[in-house]
Amino acid sequence: YKLINKTSLKYHPDKALSRSESPGAVKRADEHYKLINKAYAILSDREKRLGYDSIDKTTDTLPTDEEVTQGGFYEVMAHYFKMNTRWSVSQRIPPFGDDATPIDAVDRFYNFWDSFKSWRDFSAEGEHDPEMAKNRWERRAMIKDNENTTRIRKLEESERIKTMVAMSKRHDPRLRRREVKKAEAKERGKKAKADERLKVIEEAAEEERKEVVLKEEAIINHQTAKTDKQNAKFQARRERKEFKELVEGVDAKLVDEVVARLTQAALRSLAADAR
Repeated sequence: YKLINKTSLKYHPDKALSRSESPGAVKRADEHYKLINKAYAILSDREKRLGYDSIDKTTDTLPTDEEVTQGGFYEVMAHYFKMNTRWSVSQRIPPFGDDATPIDAVDRFYNFWDSFKSWRDFSAEGEHDPEMAKNRWERRAMIKDNENTTRIRKLEESERIKTMVAMSKRHDPRLRRREVKKAEAKERGKKAKADERLKVIEEAAEEERKEVVLKEEAIINHQTAKTDKQNAKFQARRERKEFKELVEGVDAKLVDEVVARLTQAALRSLAADAR
């Protein structure tokens, strides 16, 4: 304040008159004095000071893809993010980190910038000075026009930050490595599912094959039993026929005697086996 006061007194028009300076010098001193007072009014008012500080355009540029590639991702992007931290409402800003930064810390960094809140208001970039309005209607029109300019600049600022964050994500090796791991895990999952489906199909095919084999064996066994039964019947008919031919013309009493003897011999044999 002392410096402002000293400078203001130096260029005060009355001081210039007291020094008997020329009319032109007095006019220049008056203009300089008004600028000093205007500057003090801006710098001493918090809202006006924010508007004035927002004019700084040194951070409004963005790196090119070529610059990021050739200059090194970490060096280039860390520089641009650091320049823009001055506009952050919150000063608890996660660090950009390096290639060894854990991925959860990287996510916290990008989450902060995805929801970045800037205090820049661009009010000082308004085209009109409402204090110079001739009447209240003109003043209102000037204020409205300045507000539209401020709104457009805020939108541009938001898009600039989003573009910077998107560029950083696009080149970030840490995010790329995670995407590669995700893709590999996804492929492993697909292969595991495919192997499981193949296993189920093979097991179902094996069960079906076993059922077919069992059915074929059952058919073969049925046909074999049927054939054996038919053969047994045929053999029995053949034996009866041979027996009839054998005993044909033989005395019936003799046959009965033979049968009886054979029966007795069989009984004696059974009795002997029993003893």
